[in-house]
Amino acid sequence: MNYNFENTPYEPNGFGSYGGDEQFLYQGSPKKKKSSPWLLIAICAISAILLITGALLLFGDNSDEKSSDIPFFELRYFLNELSEKELEIFCAVYGGLMSFEEEIALPHSISPEDFSPIAMLLCYECPELFQCDYSAGYTYYSGSVPHVKFSYLYSKDEYTSMRRQCEDIINSFITATDGFSDLEKEKYVYDWFGQNCRYDKYKTDADNPYGAFINGYAKCDGISLATKWAMESMGIQCLCIGGSAIDGGAGHAWNIVNIGGNFYLLDTTFGVPTDESVADETSFQTYAGFNTTDTWVNENYTVTPLFLQVARIPKCTIATDSYYSAGKGLVPSGTDPATVIDEKLIDLKNGKTERIELQFENSADYAAFVSNSKDIIYGVLAKHGLASSSIETYLLDYYAVIISVY
Repeated sequence: MNYNFENTPYEPNGFGSYGGDEQFLYQGSPKKKKSSPWLLIAICAISAILLITGALLLFGDNSDEKSSDIPFFELRYFLNELSEKELEIFCAVYGGLMSFEEEIALPHSISPEDFSPIAMLLCYECPELFQCDYSAGYTYYSGSVPHVKFSYLYSKDEYTSMRRQCEDIINSFITATDGFSDLEKEKYVYDWFGQNCRYDKYKTDADNPYGAFINGYAKCDGISLATKWAMESMGIQCLCIGGSAIDGGAGHAWNIVNIGGNFYLLDTTFGVPTDESVADETSFQTYAGFNTTDTWVNENYTVTPLFLQVARIPKCTIATDSYYSAGKGLVPSGTDPATVIDEKLIDLKNGKTERIELQFENSADYAAFVSNSKDIIYGVLAKHGLASSSIETYLLDYYAVIISVY
């Protein structure tokens, strides 16, 4: 995302301006009869209390009232970490965007640097705000009345129709998962995108939820934003995070989901196939990025610093609700992968599964397996009298491996 700042010179005038004349400096005054210092203190204290009370009665604290206009506010992690001032600014911009205002006045002065993370959260915390052209950035005007300008991708009527279409899909999720646990709801959403969406970064609206929900084509940010919107609508806290590749490659976006009080990394994009993989029948549902730890993503991506200006990102350190946990193919640290392959091969022979799927807990064990995978796999096959079988091995991200045996 590009952030463009246009700073107009500050023009001091009116209340609080300083003209630079020496008459504003304290120079003392003629001596007068001294008053009791305690009397002065009491008068000042009473005056301050009256002023504060009057201000509260007149203006009140309306940050809670304004935040109520933001859907799923209580589930939105970063919004709840903003200061009162930052939240009031955020709410003002949110309301302006929903009204398609050309210029949005800010209720407080704020530096362009401090406004940047607020602007970023409009995209990553509020997937329903997909009417904005975030790739074009925004223009920030400082001055006595600071305001911002955003570009819009659609007219208000177009957006209203598009949003309603997205919400219809989400409502179908809610109906279909009635009575499900949070984990079952999450898997339903993950599977839906795997079956109804294709990865394509060049399609129209690929970077927003509409592309994922309605067009059926999206890239990582569109998929992760749509995932967040769906999960929140079902009452599940879900963060959307973006980062840049450590090796200089393409950036990525993913989710962090709160299931049962534990944070897990959820990468729905890795369950979404491409048109090419579907056409040549190499596509099948994978769960490498389903409720895993953040180890792999931290080794490959650097989180966009603006997130960290708002709050620490929750750590994902356990895989209790990982798809591959509980005997489904997780290879714990230090475990001989042959023992797990042996267990999964029995399931394969009994028709309980179509392929062997593994996920390693760390990169070292994964790398050791990859360097010697054929010997390890054929050693297990020989034990079961299948040494003449053919195998096909797929190496996935998140330390996952899929083995097909023919």
